[in-house]
Amino acid sequence: MFKTAGLTLAILAMVGCDKSTQAPEKQLIAPTAIQSKPISIAVSDYPGSLAWQVALEKGWFKEAGVEVELKWFDYSSSLAAFTANKIDAVSVANGDNFMLSSNGDQSAIILVNSTSTGNDVIIAKPGINSLAELKGKTVAFERGLVSDLLFSTAIQDAKIDANQLNVVNAVTSELPQVFGSPEISAIAVWQPIAQQALKAVPGSRVIYDSSNKPGLIYDTLSVKIPNIERRKSEWMKIIQVWGRVANYINDPATRQDAVNIMAKRAGVDAHYYATLLAGTTILNLADNKQVFQKGTGLDSLYGSSYQVNEFNLRTKLYTQRLDVDSTIYPSLVNSLP
Repeated sequence: MFKTAGLTLAILAMVGCDKSTQAPEKQLIAPTAIQSKPISIAVSDYPGSLAWQVALEKGWFKEAGVEVELKWFDYSSSLAAFTANKIDAVSVANGDNFMLSSNGDQSAIILVNSTSTGNDVIIAKPGINSLAELKGKTVAFERGLVSDLLFSTAIQDAKIDANQLNVVNAVTSELPQVFGSPEISAIAVWQPIAQQALKAVPGSRVIYDSSNKPGLIYDTLSVKIPNIERRKSEWMKIIQVWGRVANYINDPATRQDAVNIMAKRAGVDAHYYATLLAGTTILNLADNKQVFQKGTGLDSLYGSSYQVNEFNLRTKLYTQRLDVDSTIYPSLVNSLP
């Protein structure tokens, strides 16, 4: 999921990623009467984000005593709405959260919903079967978002000099149309938009995906720190509701029902949406306690974010090194039993 200028301009305009069956969790916080205004969470069609729809359909927010509104956006627009204070929380790739922080939003990650294990891809036209074959050709993606990170990481690992490629900046939602242009040989994009691009250019194929670099892209829930502090008990309940969602999706007995719910909201066939979910590893609360541990590797939210921060500096997405630790708010997850 993802997500240099294209994002920054969008924000300014708005302002002026099979687990075994697990027993249901015990409820850790007793429900209370809903009194304050609803908490609004931006969701899109990416599985790690749209999974919140399961909680809404099942009535789990209400059971927990917290009122939540899910608001539908395309990804870039959700970031802009978050910056403009139109929503309380946004589903965002951990690297893209830095783009919010670099704009002074004081946003912090309170939960990791999933990690991308195949849903972020590089797609090439017929006749191109490897990254090495892209030398001298033109690739399109939205600069400054996770597709940029994925592509740059892929060519770096393949020891390809970026100067041997031409890059065109394009809005992610428009990439299926852009891919049809004769001069574009490949695109970097995420699902389900990737599937649209594959259909738009018959014979095209995925030549690299995020399963080659697990932990590079975490899909998270980001909230502005003053909001976290002001409504901490509600955010704790929302995190616990996520535990129910993750267990429901990861349980083979209930996974299809979850897929049906998400597919219906996305307006697509359930069988098709199941293929999208297969490229996303949904993280439960035990997984969250693991990834919120500090470390330098990609198995840690911190380690992944440290690497993305360095990437953003190298590519001049911003010029001053961000304090990564200040963009992660581990105390809510870490307070869970």
